[in-house]
Amino acid sequence: MKHRIRVAGILRQGNEILLVEQENPRSGERKWTTPGGGLEPTDADIFAGVVREVFEETGLHVKPGSILFISEFVSHVTQVMQISVWIECFPAEGTEFGEVTLEHTRPDDYLTNIKWWSKEALNLSPNKGSTLQNSDFWLSLEANTGAVCYLGKKVELGN
Repeated sequence: MKHRIRVAGILRQGNEILLVEQENPRSGERKWTTPGGGLEPTDADIFAGVVREVFEETGLHVKPGSILFISEFVSHVTQVMQISVWIECFPAEGTEFGEVTLEHTRPDDYLTNIKWWSKEALNLSPNKGSTLQNSDFWLSLEANTGAVCYLGKKVELGN
């Protein structure tokens, strides 16, 4: 089984978090999720990876903070085990979160939109990824205790 490490940024502005809409290339289904992706060999560590991924998917320069969440995903279809790490991100030194853009994305990112969402507005959207449907994600984010929250293991079975 192959292994993949995915990093994602949690960017907050007031009571909103920044999300990207990603299209599944096989089904065409679109879901809102946090900006992020797989670590690359050139990334020095997970923190450098999240800085790169957030810039590529949002155009924002960020400074990484603490690890907030960890989860596991096992796909028996693709034979990949993915560990996901969500890291809180702040505006880079001397900046503020400015205008977000998909200008730096690559075609294989399959991103179609980007915007700031409140939890209440997102609850009205049927198109949110599994992490954003997880009550532990929101409870931990709102509690802001500084402890890492394990979001569990999801298994996709083969046909």
